[in-house]
Amino acid sequence: MTIGRWQPSMADWVKVNIDGSVSRNNPKSSVGGVVRGPSGGWLVGFKMVLAKGFRCVELKSDNAMLIETIHNELVT
Repeated sequence: MTIGRWQPSMADWVKVNIDGSVSRNNPKSSVGGVVRGPSGGWLVGFKMVLAKGFRCVELKSDNAMLIETIHNELVT
């Protein structure tokens, strides 16, 4: 699996990085995220994006583990 580097958002935009998790032992899952400005500084948590008035928002998610799991299931 390849881990990518975080890329800053465009000027005047914020980027919401999101991630999720699922338990193998029970049917629970969760999702969370962080909002960063163009310089990479943490601004607010995922839940507060619209409440804080951000309107130019880029959503970014890394599905590398999901893609690798699906690929491995198809190959084996």
